[in-house]
Amino acid sequence: MNEYLTMFIDETREHLQAWSDGMLTLEKHADAETIATIFRAAHTIKGMAMTMGFTRMGEVTHKAENLLDEVRQGKRVVDSELVDTLFHSLDVLESLLADVEETAQEREEIALAAAGTQAKEQVQAALVEQAAGAVALAEQPASAPADAAGTNEIVRSVAHRAMEQGRRVYELRIGFAPECVMPMARFAQLLQRVDQNELLMTIPDAAVLEQGDYTGEIVLVLATLEDVEALLGRVTDISELEIETVREWRMSEAGAAEPSQNLLPSTRITEDDHVVKVVQAALKQGKRVYEVGVRLHVDTVLKSARMYMVFEAVGGQDQLLYTRPGMREIEDEAFSRDVLFVMWSTEEVGAIKRAVEGVADIELVQLREWTETDGSAQAGPNLVQGNARSQKGEAKAKKASATVRVDVDKLDLLMNLFSEIAIDKTRFESLAAEFGDARLVETVAHMSRATNDLQELIMSIRMIPVGSVFQRFPRMVRDTARSLGKAIEFTMSGEETELDRMVVEELADPLMHLLRNSLDHGIEAGKDRRQRGKEETGQIALRAYPVGNRVVIEVEDDGGGIDRARVLRKAVERGLVSASESEGLSDAEVYRLLFASGFSTADTVTDLSGRGVGLDVVKSKIESLSGRVEVESQEGQGTKFTITLPVTLALLQSIMVRIDEHPFAVPLAAIEEIQEEPESRRLGEQEVVVWRGQVTPLVRARTTFGLGVAKERGHVLYVMRGREHMGLVVDDVVAQQEVVLKPLPKAVKDVAYFAGATILGDGQVALVLDPGAF
Repeated sequence: MNEYLTMFIDETREHLQAWSDGMLTLEKHADAETIATIFRAAHTIKGMAMTMGFTRMGEVTHKAENLLDEVRQGKRVVDSELVDTLFHSLDVLESLLADVEETAQEREEIALAAAGTQAKEQVQAALVEQAAGAVALAEQPASAPADAAGTNEIVRSVAHRAMEQGRRVYELRIGFAPECVMPMARFAQLLQRVDQNELLMTIPDAAVLEQGDYTGEIVLVLATLEDVEALLGRVTDISELEIETVREWRMSEAGAAEPSQNLLPSTRITEDDHVVKVVQAALKQGKRVYEVGVRLHVDTVLKSARMYMVFEAVGGQDQLLYTRPGMREIEDEAFSRDVLFVMWSTEEVGAIKRAVEGVADIELVQLREWTETDGSAQAGPNLVQGNARSQKGEAKAKKASATVRVDVDKLDLLMNLFSEIAIDKTRFESLAAEFGDARLVETVAHMSRATNDLQELIMSIRMIPVGSVFQRFPRMVRDTARSLGKAIEFTMSGEETELDRMVVEELADPLMHLLRNSLDHGIEAGKDRRQRGKEETGQIALRAYPVGNRVVIEVEDDGGGIDRARVLRKAVERGLVSASESEGLSDAEVYRLLFASGFSTADTVTDLSGRGVGLDVVKSKIESLSGRVEVESQEGQGTKFTITLPVTLALLQSIMVRIDEHPFAVPLAAIEEIQEEPESRRLGEQEVVVWRGQVTPLVRARTTFGLGVAKERGHVLYVMRGREHMGLVVDDVVAQQEVVLKPLPKAVKDVAYFAGATILGDGQVALVLDPGAF
């Protein structure tokens, strides 16, 4: 199974996210569609986990399925206890999946997160293996189990009363495969699958079976509310155990309980009275009924998961009337490649056909519509034309165009290889210009066009929606709000906005800190909001949208805003500014103090805040991504943090400059304007110029790098840092150039002023400057 492990982890994570999203919706509005979505996610996870041998994950999801099924049947209402239970089941599954990802195994012991007592008990119950025990209500001497009905009048009487109460009584005759070494162990497995309270009788009796050396046939009589398909679905997948006959007891004309004919599936589905009756009932309700036969490719991975996709494509498992093999066999992948199912639908036959054929790994589809003729349900002819070979070719064509999962390490390697090609491309362009050969120039021009197309393709592959990181936060906001006792309405927009994978992966921590800051510091307590005339429910919004070649992400709340006086008081206490300096600070300068290392306005340290590391982490992380973070606030009205990031960090449009004859690259996105160096003035110890009507500080790169005074006037790059501007003085501006950004090695990556390095066309290494660091 190791070759399928990565696929299992990826698909399970997707279904866990669907489960989590559904739970957040369910807590606000318990509608049938949301419950069905969560149920399908749990059902799919269970099937895949059991297929892979991860039984603990399967047991947890099975318990969750039972709870959801009670809701679907109206036996239970959606309340906070149920939601907590399902959320903590989700936590257990995520913990188990993390173990599987790390070690390819499940832990035997799991420390459950803090939850209500009932929630803990329910989740823990899902992790405890049930003990098996055989219970026989009537003991009979061991004899050939040919006539169970005639051997015990007591059992017949009990069966009679059970049928009067609406239960169905089944008689199962089982045997064992010739190669079975431990038949009683297989029988014990069967007993684990049935409700012991429903077991009326076994032949031979319990005393014989408990000796452990019995090898003959066994008959069981059970009284249950299930139909025969559900009963068989729980027991037919036990290896080396063979179900020989299944008979349902019925009331005879004389009023006695008697077994009917064998109910095991016949070779033709139309001969199954149970299926025909179910189909007739659906047709009488005005529904359309289809019989669908599906054959999977011989090399299909995770067959059960693929079948769940088929079921979901045609409307969901709630619309299934019959499956062969049974659902238990499908869950455990105890089938070859062929699955037959009968379903009802309101869709036309063409829509059902397209839905089934749209699922990958389908080799052959047959589709029949059932109609009512002379009062009886009949299956029509196959409505899907074409033989297996042609359909297989079509399916393979679809499969080839389907999405392919690629390891991110391979994408990184591809990007690094392209970086080398881009560097060589620049070198070739320099050589072509130097030699001037027409053929060389033409070849290099063609190579440049192909390389640019390849660059765009690779960059599009690396781009992923920010929704992949946004989706982590609804659950975090919900749990944090509950722990703080605050009512919060959390909204997200722009999840489809795309960023480079490297950037998206680094966004989780900064956004988490900003959201927790809004929850803890921004949104007031309910009584305070009421006193201010606000709704008791606080609003927090997380938004993303593109602006040119950059992406803007906003975290906004409608809380109390930033208390300017409190921030200044804490800043003075911590020595960040003096009392005299604090009087002349603008709002932007005051808000900038929030990002100082160790700064916090909290009086006490809690699990959420008070240590002064939250906004400091935000600032350092965003600036390391060549981005910036800004704050807007209105006291009593709310606060907005705005993060601006480049779309990608791999390829950088830059201005090449020279400082003391050394080449450097400056990101073009940070530059507002370039001028020849103007006359400057001194303002205290700071050199300044007037630029666009504003006094703007100058920073000389030569001075910063300890290179002495330049012999000639240079150029000024006016760059942005937040809402402020600065003039960076360099010796010369060479050209605009696209460079491949390479990370600095660990030994020098923390050195200020440098964001990375690149290799130029002539082979020189040029450092990439971080203007914000000046």
